[in-house]
Amino acid sequence: MIYILYFVFTTNIPDSLQYLLIARPVRVFRELMKQLIRNIKLSFLFLILLYQAGCSPRIAVSGNLPNSDLLESIEIGQVNKQEVLNLLGTPSTISPFSSNDWYYVSERTETSAFFAPKVVDRKVLLIKFNDKSVVSDIKSYGTEAGKAVDIVDRITPTEGRDFGLIKQLLGNLGRFEDKTD
Repeated sequence: MIYILYFVFTTNIPDSLQYLLIARPVRVFRELMKQLIRNIKLSFLFLILLYQAGCSPRIAVSGNLPNSDLLESIEIGQVNKQEVLNLLGTPSTISPFSSNDWYYVSERTETSAFFAPKVVDRKVLLIKFNDKSVVSDIKSYGTEAGKAVDIVDRITPTEGRDFGLIKQLLGNLGRFEDKTD
């Protein structure tokens, strides 16, 4: 291109030939640059959409929450454990303190990228039975009824000395006795 410009400016060429040698390549170059910029913009848009799709949360639903129509068919004081089992299925858990408390638990969590899962919705259905195994109460709890429990990360100290790794590995050398009595 530089050689062409040098040739055009150093020689006396007609305008039509100058158009072919300078103006047309410049116009073609501008069109190519416009196409390149448009393709870069589209590629950038595609990458942003791909990034957004990759960061959309994964939704996980777990648990066993019965249908509300089935719950309405359970009448307090009329239905026994076997009938509840036939209607709703096996409970998620039975209270360890009383076999008359059945819990049906359902939880919905969302996980975005590498972050910890976040509980979006949690429902707990408690069905209580009396001593005659007949439904005495039905309660429903939501996420707002839950309580955060702080986990204690203390370590219980043990008696004795602390041994390092090398002391533990080499400490038993010479402690072996021959017990052939």
